Formats: sequence, structure tokens, C-alpha cells
Amino acid sequence: MRICAYLPIYKRKGLVVETLYRLKSQTQALDRIVAVGSCQEDKETAEQCGVDYISFSNQPLSTKIQQAVIYLRRFKPDGIMGIGSDDWPTANWVEELSPYLEKFDVVGTDRLYFCRHGSRPVELIQYRYPPPRYGEPMGVGRLVSRRILDKLKWRLYPGGLRHGLDGASHRRMMLVKAKTFLYKADVAKILCPKGLPNQLTTWVHGVRPDHGKKIQDDTWLQTNFPGLEEKGLI
Repeated sequence: MRICAYLPIYKRKGLVVETLYRLKSQTQALDRIVAVGSCQEDKETAEQCGVDYISFSNQPLSTKIQQAVIYLRRFKPDGIMGIGSDDWPTANWVEELSPYLEKFDVVGTDRLYFCRHGSRPVELIQYRYPPPRYGEPMGVGRLVSRRILDKLKWRLYPGGLRHGLDGASHRRMMLVKAKTFLYKADVAKILCPKGLPNQLTTWVHGVRPDHGKKIQDDTWLQTNFPGLEEKGLI
């Protein structure tokens, strides 16, 4: 199954390089990766990492990300995967989730993991959508089949939005009766550093009792995401 990935980027080179490294290190290789950026630094980062690059204004964010979706259409993938510039999947993410696209149109996880940037020891929480959104595949790392994209004419994101993109795109897919699968196995994971400037979802979102659960295991980070502390990324 051919899966392409897309992500918006804007500066923060160290974080973006780590994200692109993790996308390029998937055990099931991505067919293509495109970064959509908004400045010369973004272009240089994409070129350094060997991924496709397109340029677009940084806002509105939904219009920017939609450019990447349109770009990938020409390659006729079986599905596409969206991720943020500071969201780090384990190497088995595509291998674990993509088989579900055989039967489902939208595949995504029910949880993410947040780490608090600069905390020592590193604070970790498991984050889920609160009610009533729990049960909706999370937008980070979400896979969408070509079947449903064709029904949408590849217009996954409505224009003009600065936030709320995951929910808006989910509602758009539900209008054409997309079949969703919520991945709960927790074999593959995504880690999101929080406490950085200009993040739409923050550490404060995660620590609310209906959103998050603190990770008490001192070995969790090194077991699932080895080397991040040594790289100075968290």
C-alpha cells in the first residue's frame, strides 16, 4: 500500500528535522513526503532532509495544508498521512496503521503522548480527545484513503481556518459517509513536545482530568523514544 505524508513547517529547524527523520525511518517506507513551508529556512530544511517542498503563506493554516494535499494527488497514493512539524511517530507507525485502510477510509489513534519541554525529569502525559470528541480518530498521524479523498475531490481542509483543522476535516469526511477506525493498540505511538511557542494544543490542554493521564513509568521515554534527551530536543 502506497502512503504519502504531508506536514506544514515554519522555522524551528531542530524539531522539523527530527520529524522528517522519523518519517523517513518508517519500517514501511512512505512513498513520498512533502513539506509545505513559508520561508527560505523551511525550503533549506526540506532540501537538507531530502523531501519534496512547496511554498505557501503561513496563514491561514488550513489553506496552507490543503496545498500539500493537492500536491500529493498527482502521485495517486492509496492513502495520505498528515502530521505536525513537532509530532514524532515511532518507526512502526505506518506499518501498524496502514493495513486498516483496506477496510476503512480514515484511520487514526485514540491517544497521543505529550512531554513537557525543558522539564527534568521529563514530565509525560497520555492525551485523548475529551467527550464528546472521544471516538474520533485524532488528526495527528491520521491516514485517509484515496477512496474518500476522491469523493471530496481532494478538498480535505476547508479554507480560511487558523485552528480547528482536525475537527473540520473530520466533519467534512463524515458528510461523505467515511468509515473510520480508531487505533487503540498502543503498539505504535506519537510523542509531541509541549511548552514551545505558537502551539495550537498546549501542555495545559493535556493535564486536564478529562483529557490526560500522567505517565509514571520512568523508563517509558527511553523505551519508546530513545535519544531525544541526548539530542537536546526535549
